Amino acid sequence: MFIDADLEAKIEKKKAETLYRKNQLGLPGVFILVLALLFAYKDYGTPSHLVVWVVAVLTMALGHWLLTQKFFKDKGVLPAHVWVHSLSALSFVLALMIGLSTWLFYIPENLQQTFIIAVFFIGSMFGSIIFAASYFPIHVAWSVPLVLPFALQLLSGNNEQMILGGLLIIAGIPIALILGWMMAKEYATALQLRFEKDVLLEHLQAQKDLAEKANKDKTQFLAAASHDLRQPHQALGLFVEALDHMETEPKKKEILSKTKQAFKAMSSLLDQLLDISKLDSADIQVDKQVVALQPLLHQVVMEHMGEADQKGIELRLRATQALVFVDVSMLTRIVSNLITNAIRYTQEGGVLVAVRRREGELWLDIIDTGCGIAKDKQQDIFKEFTQLNNPERDREKGLGLGLAIVQRLVNILQTQLVLESKPNQGSRFSIKLEPADTTELPQTQAINQVVSLQGLKVVVIDDDSIALESMRTLLNIWGCSTYSFSTLQACLAELKTASFCPDVLVVDYRLRGHDNGVQVVQAIRQHCQQDIRALIMTGDTDPERIKEASESGIPLTHKPVNPDDLKVFLAKIQRQLS
Repeated sequence: MFIDADLEAKIEKKKAETLYRKNQLGLPGVFILVLALLFAYKDYGTPSHLVVWVVAVLTMALGHWLLTQKFFKDKGVLPAHVWVHSLSALSFVLALMIGLSTWLFYIPENLQQTFIIAVFFIGSMFGSIIFAASYFPIHVAWSVPLVLPFALQLLSGNNEQMILGGLLIIAGIPIALILGWMMAKEYATALQLRFEKDVLLEHLQAQKDLAEKANKDKTQFLAAASHDLRQPHQALGLFVEALDHMETEPKKKEILSKTKQAFKAMSSLLDQLLDISKLDSADIQVDKQVVALQPLLHQVVMEHMGEADQKGIELRLRATQALVFVDVSMLTRIVSNLITNAIRYTQEGGVLVAVRRREGELWLDIIDTGCGIAKDKQQDIFKEFTQLNNPERDREKGLGLGLAIVQRLVNILQTQLVLESKPNQGSRFSIKLEPADTTELPQTQAINQVVSLQGLKVVVIDDDSIALESMRTLLNIWGCSTYSFSTLQACLAELKTASFCPDVLVVDYRLRGHDNGVQVVQAIRQHCQQDIRALIMTGDTDPERIKEASESGIPLTHKPVNPDDLKVFLAKIQRQLS
C-alpha cells in the first residue's frame, strides 16, 4: 500500500513517541535487573569492581532518562529517526555492559547464580518484545548483547548442564527476535491503518467544512437575493392593489384582474424559491393554537376552486367539526401546496379534502384521481426541483418546490406525512393532526370583518423609495393618515416638529447604515414614551437576522406583504383604539 511522505513521517514520529514512552516504564526494570545481579555477584566479585560496574551501568541508565526527558521536551527539533537511533545506541551499550558482567563476576559452577541470571536475562529479552514493539531494531540492540555473552559463558565451561543451558538460550534468541519482528510488524500495520483512517477523517471533515461553507454561502446569497427581490416585488403588488381600488372602468378593471393573477403566480414561484432557504436555515417558531378545521379548509379550498374549474375537475371539501392544535399558517401552506399539486396532476375526476379518524388518530387527507406515482419514485417527489411529469419544465407547473416545502413544514411541526399512490389510480396524501383537548374555540375577531381604517396614524419607514411609495399609496387609499420616511432621523425630526405620535409603526428590518427595524421601533417608542404597536417587514432569509427580529417580540412578516394580511393587522389595532 502506497504511503505518502507526510503520512510516513507521522507514522515514524508516532513510533518514536511510543518507544520513548515505554522506555520510561522500562527504566525501573533496569534497576531491578541490576539489583538482582548484585545479589548474584555479591559473594564472587571484587567489591571495588562491582562498584565501578554499578556506577557505569547507572550512569548509562541516567543517560537513558536524560535522553527521554529531552525527547519529550524537544521532539519536534530533530527528525524521528535521529531520536530512535540515539536510544538504540544507548540501549545497545547498556545491554552490553550488563551482558559482559557475566564474564567478570559469574562462576559457571554456581547453580544458584546461574538460575538468577538466566531468569532475569531471559525475562528481560522476551519482555523487550512488548517494550520495543514500535521499533524492532531496538529489540535487537537490547536482547542480543544482553543474553549472548551469558550464553557464550555457559558454553565455555565443562559442565554439560551449563552447556545445555547455553544452547537453549542461544536457541531462544532467534525465537525472541522472530516474535519481536512479528509484534513490530503488527504494530506498524495497525498504526498505518490508524493514520490512514485519520487522514480519511481529515479529508471527510475538510469536505464537510466545504459543504457547510457552500451551504452557508448559499444561505447568505439567498438572504441577499430575498431582500433585493422582495423590495420591488412588494412595491409592485401594493401598486397593483392600489390601482384595483381606484379603477372602475370595466376593461381596465379586467386588465388589472389579469395583472393581479399574473402577479399572484409570480409571487407563488418567488415565495417557493426563497422559502426553501428560510425553512432550511431560519429559526422557525411554531405558533400552535386551537383551530377549527372547517373554516380553515374552506378558505383554502375556495382559493383553489378557480384552478379546478379551469381544468374541468371537481374540488370538494367534506365537512368536519374537528378542532385541532396546530400552527395555522403552516397547516394552511401545507394544505394549499398539496391541493395545488393534486389539481396540477389530475386531468379528470377530482380532488377531495377530508378529515377522518383512524384508530384514535386524526388525519387530514388530500385525495386525487390523477396520474399517480410509482412506488420507487415516491420519495423523489419531496426533493427540490423534482417534477416527475414535467420534462419540458413548463413554468405553469411550478418549480418542483411545493412538496419539498410540505415535507419541511411537516418536519417542523413534528408530525407525519403518509403517501399512498399507484400509477393511473391517483394519490392520497395524509397528514396526522393533533386533536384539541377542548370543545371551545378561543374568542377571536372574524378575520373578514370590515373595519374602517379612516384616521389611523401610520408611520412607515423603509429605505427603498419604491417600496415606501407603494406602501404609502395603499395606506392612503384605505383611509390611513400615512407618514413615510426613509430614515429614523427623518422620522424623529418630523415627530418633534409636528408634535404627534403614531398609532402604528410599519418598519423595514434592514435599513441603511447600522439601523434595523427593532432599533427604530424602540427609538420611536422611547421618544413618544408609549408602547406603540408595530409591525416589522423583512425580505431577509438570513437565520441570524430573522432570529434577532423574532426575539424582539415585535410581530414579523416577510415581504412581499399580503395586502389582506396587512389590512387585518391594522384593523385589529383600529378596533383596539376605538
